[in-house]
Amino acid sequence: MKKFIIFLNMLITLSVFGQNISVSKDTVTFLDFWISQEASDSIHVYNNDSNVLSIDSIYSQNYMYYLKISHNDSLVNEFLMHSQNMIPLFVDIPAHDSAKIVFYLFIPIIKESSSPTIYTDTISILNNSINNPIKRITALTDITLGILDENYLPHKFVLSQNYPNPFNPSTTIKFTIPKYNFVTLKIFDLLGREVATLLNEEKPPGVHEVVFDTRLQNGQGISLASGVYIYQIKSGNFTASKKFVLMK
Repeated sequence: MKKFIIFLNMLITLSVFGQNISVSKDTVTFLDFWISQEASDSIHVYNNDSNVLSIDSIYSQNYMYYLKISHNDSLVNEFLMHSQNMIPLFVDIPAHDSAKIVFYLFIPIIKESSSPTIYTDTISILNNSINNPIKRITALTDITLGILDENYLPHKFVLSQNYPNPFNPSTTIKFTIPKYNFVTLKIFDLLGREVATLLNEEKPPGVHEVVFDTRLQNGQGISLASGVYIYQIKSGNFTASKKFVLMK
């Protein structure tokens, strides 16, 4: 009788505190891409119990990722994750529900490497489950150009002066963003009329370059005369503009 009571108490304890975590897959992959491209993969984290599952933190063993966590298509949290950045999250997944985590691989370009290499990483999800309080998944990365520098991390938005300037027929515009964000980059004349849209999409944190080629713009039916133009970037609350000169 005493053993039965102990067993019953164990069942009650598990039913109250027995949060159960599982994931849609145990490996996220970033394969066969060039370093100038964006790489992302996602998983679903499932709460298989009748109690709330809390994700306390997520961190990686080696490399940097930008994470977006959503529930029912609504963004819950987003942050930059790496081995030295264990940020408290306090993300709760309701009973018998799930959350989606999108991983964006962050690889600054330092120097070229001619031989493709497979890198592996371990991502740990700290949670309050009984069955697996540190849920680990594997990340596989096939980098075909460039190497990693984990010490590089931009801390602010920067719009650099284009080069060359004056230019004909093309010039390069460089900008830096500290977090994954939507970026628009447009060209205007001195009267404020929009000449071209060079960028209108989300970008991962890091240093980016966009080439403004007047020949390509002309191919779209835009005729540009010699003169002074303005390029403007917008990303979140950040806005910046600079002038450059097209000299034919």
